[in-house]
Amino acid sequence: LKSNMYDNIQMMDPNGILLANISKKKAKWYVSKHLATWKTHPVCIQLSFTPRAHSGSGFEKSVKQNVCVACGDDGGLFMRHYIVPYAYRTLLAKKFKTHQSHDVVILCPDCHLHCEHATQLRMNSLE
Repeated sequence: LKSNMYDNIQMMDPNGILLANISKKKAKWYVSKHLATWKTHPVCIQLSFTPRAHSGSGFEKSVKQNVCVACGDDGGLFMRHYIVPYAYRTLLAKKFKTHQSHDVVILCPDCHLHCEHATQLRMNSLE
């Protein structure tokens, strides 16, 4: 359980163009490897190299809210919920198994239990 799943640290290219909103852990990794530096206005990291390509998706650039996607609770602890269960992900072709951050959502513990129960019922009906 975590209180905040999304840190929304902005990652900028050398020209100051927003590439993505990332976790504090990932931002610290870039800085520790001397691939980026911290900036203060706004608080972000700026890459010290030009990336090969800019993301075409707006999802990586969007600010993610620390709220349960099912009930909207924003005052408690959260859990990661994988949209495609691991048991099925292993059966997919490699191109569908690559990490997609939008395949993971956050739920409060109550909603997570409800979703896991519904997932298990569905999996049992398919066997």
